[in-house]
Parts: sequence; structure tokens; C-alpha cells
Amino acid sequence: MPILNQTEDDSQPKMASPLRVIALFMMFFAFCQLLAGGAMLLYGRFFGMDFQTIQNHLAHNAIGTPPNFQRGIILINHLFVFILPTLLTAWFVAKNKLFVLLKMNRPPMLEMVSWGFLWLLVSMPLVQFVYKINMIIPLPEWMHLMEDSNNALLKSVLNAKTPLQMIFTVFLVAVIPGIGEEMLFRGTVQQQFVRLIKNPQVAIWLSAAFFSAIHFQFEGFLARMLLGALLGYLFYWTNNLWIPAIIHFLNNGLQVVGMFAMKIKPDDLDNYKDIGISWWMALISLILCIAIGNYIKNLTHSLHRRT
Repeated sequence: MPILNQTEDDSQPKMASPLRVIALFMMFFAFCQLLAGGAMLLYGRFFGMDFQTIQNHLAHNAIGTPPNFQRGIILINHLFVFILPTLLTAWFVAKNKLFVLLKMNRPPMLEMVSWGFLWLLVSMPLVQFVYKINMIIPLPEWMHLMEDSNNALLKSVLNAKTPLQMIFTVFLVAVIPGIGEEMLFRGTVQQQFVRLIKNPQVAIWLSAAFFSAIHFQFEGFLARMLLGALLGYLFYWTNNLWIPAIIHFLNNGLQVVGMFAMKIKPDDLDNYKDIGISWWMALISLILCIAIGNYIKNLTHSLHRRT
């Protein structure tokens, strides 16, 4: 069975210039932020909160905020920041071919997903080494404050005490981001940057930088950008958004399941930041990343020529 099967509906729709597509997305993004604000207020009212209490909880993130309220706000954010404006932009540009535009019209094949997951695994020592480098870079105080606030929110959300809470947490931090963030940063931003800049390498790394910055966790900015670039290359080579989406889901979801299975408390996560990765381990990881990435690239090129 071919990995990259073509369908008769694979022809790309005619599009406006990349700048117009990006401007259109920004317009829908602003509109969806207004909708998100209204949805958050309605959600807060469901918890019996008045307007001022809702504002305080949103402003202070995890400090004194009910965990279920936080989880709902994160879900609303992902839906209205990533998924809805991306789908509206794709529909406005491509109408009934919106999934063709986003490269989501073909199912992923197991072999390519397996190679992508192996690529992710061998990159982990390199990612951890880059993270340690990022940690020693001086950052302004406001970045540290934002980092602490987002870390507190994440720890609160990850504090799953029952299997049902763990399943919902996987949905919240793995399924929805795996689809929504890939639709935005690879399916929309990266594709339009490739059209605009005419240099796929620059477009992939620039999209990865935006992907990392939107998380507002600057101590891990470089490591997350590296992971974003890995996902970007998988998308560019395979021409199938489901492959980086599944790898994104596996990266986030397995961490949540692993924490729950090993009874690791969110507050204990800071201890794992000190895992030592020597330069030679990072070098071996880099060499394996280059080798496996080159193999995936050649494999997809070969399959494209066959189809």
C-alpha cells in the first residue's frame, strides 16, 4: 500500500496572495477573540462567578482558580485561538476544498507515522540539551513572571487524580493542540510563509519560532522551536498535516499518561529539569536526527515520484 496515495480531489485551490491570506487570518483571529471573551464570561457564569471574579481568575491564571474552570478556559482558548480562525480562513479561501488547502484530505499511513515518531524519540536528548542551554540565557523579569504563571497553570491542569481526569487532560493538552496548533502553524502559517519567502528552510524555522513564542514559556523557547521545526519538516516532506498532528499528539499525550501511570505529581516536574544530558549524548542525537530525517525526506520524495 502506498504511503502517499493521491486522490482526484488533491488539486490545490486557487488562492489570494500569502499576505492577503495572513491578513484574512488576522481578521478572523481578532473576531474569534471577541467570541472567546464572551464564551469565557458565559463559562464563568456557569460556575456562579460574577464579572469581576472571572476577570481576576483570568488575570492570575492558576492562583486560587478552580482547576475545572482552568481546564474549560484552556479548551475555549484552543478552540477560538487556533481551530476556529484557521478553519474560517481556509473556508473563505478554498470553500469546499478547505481540507485540501490544509493538507488534511488524505489519511496518514502507519509507516510514515512510525518514522516520524522514531525521529521524535531520537531527538529528545538534543532537545533536552538545547533546553539546558536556554536555561542559562539571561531573561528579563517579565519573562520569568510569565513563565512562573504559565507553569503554575500547566501544573494545575496536569494534576489528574482519576483515569477520567487523565483522559480529559490528554484530550485537552494533546488531542486539541495536536490538531489546532498544527492547523495554524504548519497548515496555515508555514504554507503561507513558504509561498511568501520562497525558501522552505526559512519558512519552517520562522513558523517554528512563532509556534514556540505563542506558548509564552521562554525558558524552553529554543527547545520548543526545535520540536516545531521537526514537525514542520515532517509536514513539508509528507504533504500531509495528519502526520505532524499525530506526532504532536503522541509527544504531549504520552507525557500525561506517563505522569499518571508513574504517579508523578506536577510539582515534581521541576526535578526532571535537572536531568543531565552531556554534549556527546546531544551530538549522537543530532547525528541520528540528521540520518533519520534524511531517510524520511528521501522516502517521501521517492513516493511522490511514484504517484
